[in-house]
Amino acid sequence: MKLGKKILAAVMAMCMVALTFAGCAGQDTTWIATDKEGNKVPIGIYLYQRFEAYTEALDLAEDKGSDAWGQQIEGKSCYDWVNDKATQAVKEYVAVEEKFKEGGYTLAEEQQAYAEQQAANRYNYYSGLYDANGISLDSITAIYLNNMKRSVIFQETYSPGGSKGLSEDDLKNELKDNYLRFKVVMVSKDDTEGKQLGEEDLKKAEASRDEYLKRAQAGEDFDKLIIESEDVYLKAKAGDENYEPTDSDYGHKHTNKDAHLTIMRKDSTNASADLLDAIAKAANGTFGKAEDTDYYYVFQKLDITEEIDTTIKTLEAQLTSDLKADDFDVEVAEWAENTQMTFNDKAISQHKNKQFKKGKAAA
Repeated sequence: MKLGKKILAAVMAMCMVALTFAGCAGQDTTWIATDKEGNKVPIGIYLYQRFEAYTEALDLAEDKGSDAWGQQIEGKSCYDWVNDKATQAVKEYVAVEEKFKEGGYTLAEEQQAYAEQQAANRYNYYSGLYDANGISLDSITAIYLNNMKRSVIFQETYSPGGSKGLSEDDLKNELKDNYLRFKVVMVSKDDTEGKQLGEEDLKKAEASRDEYLKRAQAGEDFDKLIIESEDVYLKAKAGDENYEPTDSDYGHKHTNKDAHLTIMRKDSTNASADLLDAIAKAANGTFGKAEDTDYYYVFQKLDITEEIDTTIKTLEAQLTSDLKADDFDVEVAEWAENTQMTFNDKAISQHKNKQFKKGKAAA
């Protein structure tokens, strides 16, 4: 009888142990954290941020020719570095949500629609990869909406008239000090199939560029020279000298007086550094030339202060970002550190040391 009781007690103890581990194993891992009100942050937000962090890790990795998982990133294992970045992003996500609510901010309909469309575009492009790794469209949409909320807080804080608003003079000085205003003729060093021109054809392309420069300096309308260069390329691409390019071919309407006007930061990565350097060194109102591995250029440098009020209005958000984005990032990080939230350790341990699954290519 006593033996029977001992066996029963042992069986009960084993059951209790089994129940304890089952409870742990069955803990809900569909969420990564809860905020101070107990609202759950979906696990997909953390998983998405792991992808973003890993992309950054690839840039920082010493061996660019292999994956980063087995490497040290800034003195940490890649797994730890990616996890730290992802959890920090989750903290900032929660902090922004709370600040947006506390500040009584709202998203305009067009802002919400834009964020949702961008999220859908991102998901559709990488859907196979995201689906394979547990990242839903809902999570991506939540992140894009959060980014828009972050932008609204930033602009409401630092734009002219905001609680810490910059002055018009601040924006004008940023524009004058760091931006260029110009128009450019581009003569490609590649053929219409994207292959590098041969030596003789390169000489012809360079001579064509020099002829455009000569005509510009002689007083010909520079916009017409740009259109002429566009037509030459588009007709060659069509294989028909009589082809009449459309607005769709050009990518802009020539009825717009500023169709060929570019206003860009001197250090922008959206244009050739060789071109931007040459323009920066030129005097206002002059024409010049430049080249890089892909194009020969003829440019007209324009005065950045011309129509400056219109330019400031158009570029207000960008100029504000130039001046205050770094400060705001520090501020958001401080919010995140002071935000009351609880992480789901089980969810983190489930994913922290995992590499990504390969997904099917999007259709």
